Amino acid sequence: MPYLASLTFPDGWNVRLRCLLCAPTYPEDVRSAEVPRSHLVLRRFTDLAEQLFPATPVHAVVPPEATTLSSRDGSPIGKTFPTPSQLPPVCCIGDLEADAGTRDVVLPTSRLVIIWFQGVPPPVPIEPQVVDVLSRFDWSAHATNCLY
Repeated sequence: MPYLASLTFPDGWNVRLRCLLCAPTYPEDVRSAEVPRSHLVLRRFTDLAEQLFPATPVHAVVPPEATTLSSRDGSPIGKTFPTPSQLPPVCCIGDLEADAGTRDVVLPTSRLVIIWFQGVPPPVPIEPQVVDVLSRFDWSAHATNCLY
């Protein structure tokens, strides 16, 4: 299976981007005074990711100065921006996988869906500043092992 991109995380995981979905963060017809609050925007994309990938954990990667949100089951999904004007115009939902290797011989694949926001739509799948954030991501703490 061809992959869109691959990253090596600091804990040694070689992670592959299986699928990338991108959408405008806000509808085109929304005026700036009507922009939904950022936590509602993140909730909408989190719900979408949970529907599209129901067996895979979802985590949002956003700037650290924001407040923490929780998923439907109460676990943290990341952080959201304090004001809606700070959300970049493109929301990306990436389905990622890694080989568990010797970490788990029964469940050989590890998967995670990550949501991030960026300024440019594809063909540039991941902006350099997002790659920088992802390269410091603790894959083991968020991904789940599974059969593929």
